[in-house]
Parts: sequence; C-alpha cells; structure tokens
Amino acid sequence: MLLIALGAGVARADPPPAVGEPLLPAPKESPEEPPLRRETEPPPEPPKPRSKKGRPKPSRLPPPNRPVRGEVDESDDDDEDKLEDFLDALPKVDPAPELSPLPELEPAVSQFIETLPESVQDTAASVAVSMTKSRRPPEHLLRSIFGLPRGRFGTGTAWLPDESPLLASVPHFGKWGLAISGNVYAGYDYYSSERGGKRFFGRNTFMGSLFRTFEHSEWLFRAAISLEPLTIGDRGYPQVLQSGQQADGERVADRMYALDFFRELATTYSWEVTRDWGAMFYAALAGEPAIGPVTFTQRVSASPDPLAPLGFVAQENSHTAFGVLTVGAFTRTMKFEASWYNGSLPGDHKFTIAIRRPDSYAARVSWNPFSWLSTQLSYAYLGNPSRHDPGRSDHRFTTSATYTRWRANDSGLAATLAFAERVSNRNQLNTSLMAEAYWNIDGHNAVFGRWDLLQKSGEELILPEPTTELFAIGALGAGYIYYFGPFISLTPGLGLRGSINLMEDDLARFYGGQAAYGLMVFAQLRTAALPLGGT
Repeated sequence: MLLIALGAGVARADPPPAVGEPLLPAPKESPEEPPLRRETEPPPEPPKPRSKKGRPKPSRLPPPNRPVRGEVDESDDDDEDKLEDFLDALPKVDPAPELSPLPELEPAVSQFIETLPESVQDTAASVAVSMTKSRRPPEHLLRSIFGLPRGRFGTGTAWLPDESPLLASVPHFGKWGLAISGNVYAGYDYYSSERGGKRFFGRNTFMGSLFRTFEHSEWLFRAAISLEPLTIGDRGYPQVLQSGQQADGERVADRMYALDFFRELATTYSWEVTRDWGAMFYAALAGEPAIGPVTFTQRVSASPDPLAPLGFVAQENSHTAFGVLTVGAFTRTMKFEASWYNGSLPGDHKFTIAIRRPDSYAARVSWNPFSWLSTQLSYAYLGNPSRHDPGRSDHRFTTSATYTRWRANDSGLAATLAFAERVSNRNQLNTSLMAEAYWNIDGHNAVFGRWDLLQKSGEELILPEPTTELFAIGALGAGYIYYFGPFISLTPGLGLRGSINLMEDDLARFYGGQAAYGLMVFAQLRTAALPLGGT
C-alpha cells in the first residue's frame, strides 16, 4: 500500500525540467521603487508663493522643524538653527539705497564743502543735508493747543490764515521749541518831486519765540528787535506822502522812520477751558495791542516789499506800545480780545523802554472761517497819541481780510485788503484803503504790488502852510524779486521796485507836480520757509 501511495505522488508531481532550463523558477517582476534617501538629507521644500512684484510672501505657518503652539520641542537642534529658522520665516525687506549727501545740496553749498579738507567734508555735508532737508521739526512743535497750526500766529496776538508759511527755523530742546526768524533789506531808494530824495538804507527785523505746549495749555515767550536805529538812523528814508511818526523830537513827513530797537518783549499763556473754548493772557513790556491785522513787518503778503504802506498808521498798530495787557477767549475759528495799553508814541531814544501808565484800550474780533482766510474787525481809543498835540485823542476803526495759499516748495499767493477810519477829538476824519499781494511763482521768481488810497491833512504832511484840510492821495507800487536757494535756513533775493504817487491839484503845488515817481534796487535776506508738506 505504501508503494502504491508513493507512486501516485510521483505521478502528480511536475515533470522534470528539460536540459538547459534553470532548476529554480524566475522571480516575479515588481514596479520600480525610488532609491532610498539618506537620513541626513532634509525633505524638499515646496515652492514659496510670490507676490505680484516677485518678492516672496511671508508664510503664516510655523517654520519647518518648529513646534506648533501647545507641542513640546523635542528636537536636538542647537540655538543657531532655531535662529536661522526664525529669520527665514520673517518677511523679506529690500535694503534702502545709499544716499550721497552732496547731490541733495545746492551747487554753491556743495562747491564750498569740496573746498574744505577731506577729513571734514563728510561731516560738513551731513550737517548741511540735515539742516537743509530735515529742518522740519517734530509735528507737535508745529501745533499749538486745539491743534492750531503755528503759522496762524503773527505778531502780538493777531492771526494769519492757517496756510501761511512759517518763515522760521524751529530748533527744539526736549519739549521746548524755539522759532527763529529774520528779514533784512538793503538797497538804494530814490523819489522824485521837490519833497523827494535818495538814500541807501537798511531795514530789518529779528524775532525769537520760545514755547512749550503742554497737554491742555501753552507758554510762549517772544522777543523781537530791529537794528534800524543804526541802519536807518533818525533821518529815515525817502517815501513821498508818508507821515505820522517822529524823529529828532519832531514829526516827520515824506520819509519813513526807524523802528525802535525793542519791537516786542512779551509772554503769552493760553489754555483750554473746555473742549471748544480756550482763554489767553498776553503781557508785554514792549508789544502790540489788539488792533488791526498783523503788522506789515511780519505779514506774508508784505514780506518782499521793502517799503511800508502809506496808511499803516491808521490801519494797524502804528508803533511799539511800551506796556500792554491783553486778555481773550477763542475757539478754533474765532477769537475775542481786549487790550489796555500805553498809546503814546515812543520817544527819540530808540534803545530804551519807556513804560508809562496805560491810557488807551482796544478790542478785536478775529475770524478764520477757512484755512486760507483770516479776517478781523477792531476798534481802539488812543488817549494821547502825539506829544506834539497835547490833549488830542483818536478813535480808530479797522477791518481787514488776509488770503494765503502756500505750497511746500515755498511758492503761492498771499494778499491783504485793509480799511480804516481814524477820528480825532478835533472832528477830523481820515479814511484809508490798502490792497497788497505777493505771488511767488515757483519758489524763485516772485512779483508783488501794493495800492494805497487815503486822505491826509496838511498838518499831518507838515506843509509850509499848515491847514487842517484833507487831501486825497494814492500810490501804486509793484516789483519783482528773484530768490536764490534756500541755503540751509536762509533765502537771499535781489529785487527791483517802482512806484508812482498821485495827489490832487491843491496838494500838488507843494510837490512840484501831481505825480512823484519812486525807484528802488534792493537785496533781501530772510529766513527760509519750513517745508510744510503741502501740495
């Protein structure tokens, strides 16, 4: 039986392989597998998404091999690898291009720096670029309380349009700011007619304002001086039909007087009473009461003109008042103020402060309805304005509107229209009207002009035949000035001014004709305007 079973098993077995065939069967084919990766090679990173400009976008996912919040980092990477992973995950920023200081300067400044020793050229260039291109102080120094722009505040407590350029340098010391400004003219002046003349003279004004703005208040200390007692002297300079002041103890006419050395020595404290109302207090040993617009020496529309308006005595504060107290209340657009002050003309000693008992008062309402417009309406009573006419008193009514639109390249348009009436206790009424404009076309080329129309008495003009009769007079002046620079913080200019002064027949016989012609060639040096970042 065993043999039978074995035989059956052999019968069921596969037949033996033929000669030449392999004894073992061939292995079955399988799909190819990728080669094994070394354990030290990191897996390939997916392509990083890129922005429209071709820069890689920062990933919002955690860097590779970094733990997700809540997990514990069990890797043995050292600190340098972690730092590299963190830096790789930060957004990439293109490096800023290097700037060379010299191309940023005016050619004349660059040429001067190149003449210096090489060891100090880099330092000089850096300082010049910093003063030229970075003169704009911190924004909080350019704003007063309620966020009012500092360019609004003129001389005394008068307002200008908000868009007025700030013709000043403003260095700062911590939280204190110092606004420094100056305006200097030097030229040759000629006027025809029998009462004209010619003379070389210099006009100038310098001002410094130290201020500190707190959270809801501000302190301001201001000093303004003029060297005209030295550059003009007591004789004044020719200007036909000008009047109203005195020199050498006498009244003067047909010439302009020298300003006092002390133009303003004052302090102002302003504070926010409520969210919409503020109050101010102004005290000055030498200063300006609340009457008229900003004086012509600091008015933007008059800044390129070396001569004074013929009617400035009635239209604005005519002289430095030695002893002024002013109080007021204001909002962001309106101000109401009143002054008690000494209205007498200063004496012949131009370098002294003649404090006297206040004998005059004034009130003014100012309104800035738009950023480019400032208006005012004022009244003043002067108890004894002239020591040459004891017992005389004056009432003055003035109103004015000032327009200013200025751009960051120190170009723009400024204009002022002023009207005044002066009534004395001698029943004498003088009316005056003035319009002036200044157009800086491109920061270099500028034109300016002024038109005066007013009345003056024979007594005021000091005629050979004194009379209280009023004469109608007028003047039209226009000029051109080219400004260079600015060079660091100063803007020099060269200009030419021409004028024609007209008078009626009854007055013309004292002047040799109905017209007097004027011509002036002058140079100006003023503080450069701060870059305001306008259009």
